[in-house]
Amino acid sequence: MSELNLKWYDIAKWGVEGQGWTGMEKPYDRIPARAKNIVTQDVWNLSHSPTGICAHFNTDSTRIYARWQLESDQLGEDNFNITGFSGVDLYCFDEKNQNWRWAGAPPHFSIKDKNPETLLIDGLEKKMRKYRLYLPLRNPTVKVEIGVDDGLIPVPPRKEKPIVYYGTSIVHGAFAARAGLGTSQVLGRRLDMPLINLGFSGNAKMEAPLAELIAEIDAGIFVIDALPNMDTPMVKERAEKFIRIICDAHPDTPVVLVEDHPNMKAWLKAESEKWHKAKWNAFSKVYRKLLKEGYKNLSYVKGAKLFGTDNEASMDGVHPSDLGYMRMADIMEKAMKKALSIA
Repeated sequence: MSELNLKWYDIAKWGVEGQGWTGMEKPYDRIPARAKNIVTQDVWNLSHSPTGICAHFNTDSTRIYARWQLESDQLGEDNFNITGFSGVDLYCFDEKNQNWRWAGAPPHFSIKDKNPETLLIDGLEKKMRKYRLYLPLRNPTVKVEIGVDDGLIPVPPRKEKPIVYYGTSIVHGAFAARAGLGTSQVLGRRLDMPLINLGFSGNAKMEAPLAELIAEIDAGIFVIDALPNMDTPMVKERAEKFIRIICDAHPDTPVVLVEDHPNMKAWLKAESEKWHKAKWNAFSKVYRKLLKEGYKNLSYVKGAKLFGTDNEASMDGVHPSDLGYMRMADIMEKAMKKALSIA
């Protein structure tokens, strides 16, 4: 698209938001290189996904393009469409309403290989605006550039304490249509806080070494949402230690524990419903035990209604659709505001 006369800006020049550590093996990793032999191999592999990572910039350009280099030839998978798995996602700040609103994303047919280049939005009035560009949910990303007419002003990542959101493929954004639509990204915008997304697909299982790594982050709030990957014995074995590690390191920082939403077919299967309830009971017992011991920074979110109650907010009965992500964000927003003492 060189004929378009664009000026291209590499976001690496001013830095991205969403990394809780320095010393990454690859530019948009989510955990540091020194953790390679600390976490499981699966978590390490998934940490190369730039989920939740974003860049900020201001521009008065009448059009905005993006081009980026992906590491994997795999552009999508069974529970990630191409636009979410491999696509960037552009938001613009609405000064009138004081909130972030979606502005543009690549159509799925424009991502044909590892080097996409596409228009995100055009036809704009020449006016300075604030933008946020989310990186792909899953495909490791090597380089990202923004193309404008002229006048791009880089905005470095914010220094405020972040949301640290740890969890499963749901936190990782499975089935979300775009990179900015996962619950944690929605919450980052609504609460106006930086976000560190630590979703590790099917491999978030409350391993103690990972808790120790997470506890290194000076967070504004921690969210622990790994229950979808765990059964009752695993909850009994791991949850208490995992939570203690984080709470002991940050006794004054809110820590929100989240149950999983039941499989949407569970109401038809008595054994499935029983399985979920047993797991919730084990998790809530850990929560109550820690409260009695004096851990005052803990709060708890029940899972039964996270995606709603009409069974209309999932593609497969397990992962939320965009509707499910928004419903979950509504519940989590209330819980997190209460934990943060935000009116």
